[in-house]
Amino acid sequence: MAASFGQSRHPDEAALLDWAHYGPKNSDIWNLVRCLAHQHGMRLAEIEALIDSALRSELARREYQARNIGQSIK
Repeated sequence: MAASFGQSRHPDEAALLDWAHYGPKNSDIWNLVRCLAHQHGMRLAEIEALIDSALRSELARREYQARNIGQSIK
């Protein structure tokens, strides 16, 4: 799977593969999800959409930054 991203093996590859089955190891993430669900009435699908949006924004920011750095070197 790492090859599909065009990179060499990541140092956290085993943990990344486990993530889909076991979730994050950081218990703060679990606590935040529970707080949003129980205290603020959010549905799990809404919370997952929020996580998805935040991660996509970060990825876009990093890709934009990488493109601009690459262009400034030329």
